[in-house]
Amino acid sequence: MTTNNCKTCSAKYDITPEDEKFYAKLDLPSPTLCPICRNKRRMAWRNDRSFYIRKSDKSDEQFISIYPEKTPFPVWKPAEWYAEDWDPRDYGQDYDFNKPFFEQWNELLQKVPRLGIDIVHCENSEYCNYCGDDKNCYLDIAGEANEDCYFNLFT
Repeated sequence: MTTNNCKTCSAKYDITPEDEKFYAKLDLPSPTLCPICRNKRRMAWRNDRSFYIRKSDKSDEQFISIYPEKTPFPVWKPAEWYAEDWDPRDYGQDYDFNKPFFEQWNELLQKVPRLGIDIVHCENSEYCNYCGDDKNCYLDIAGEANEDCYFNLFT
């Protein structure tokens, strides 16, 4: 077993012989971050409970979003994103074997419109996310068919 120090927080963490075999099998280097810092890095992609007032990059209309105003990618209101007047395949691009994959992936991420907030058929529930059929809710995250609910998570 190998004990390392995390590059981010300096915490000690172990890499078991099974871990080392797994990394060798996939031809991967051993991690330089502890499990907690690796999880934080993975979770940095997720935002489900910070809200911003911003304008849609499609219509310029103001709405509540999980993305702040100045993002490097387009953000649309749900009605615009779910509308039939655009085709996501228009943003497709050929893979260039001469460029690194993640460079191309980042280019794609920067140009494809993102859903500003994930609410469907909600009434008077603007400050909710990952919700459907909510009515009169506030800060309901990942809720379904709730009414008059406040500060909920996965209800």
